[in-house]
Amino acid sequence: MALEVLRQAIGDSDFFEVLRRWATENPYGSAETDDLLALVLEVAGSVPPEFQDWLFDQGRPAKP
Repeated sequence: MALEVLRQAIGDSDFFEVLRRWATENPYGSAETDDLLALVLEVAGSVPPEFQDWLFDQGRPAKP
């Protein structure tokens, strides 16, 4: 659900660019959440707060 929230917030073009680059840049290694956030920031220009809610808040975030 977190990835769908990200897709809705940044749009399909940026979302699929993040996915392509994530898979290409991390094919066999491990990566951390901060690495994903840095990539989203680089591609989309900002990290949507609702995506961060899904990543860092306990439970399912409330709808705005």
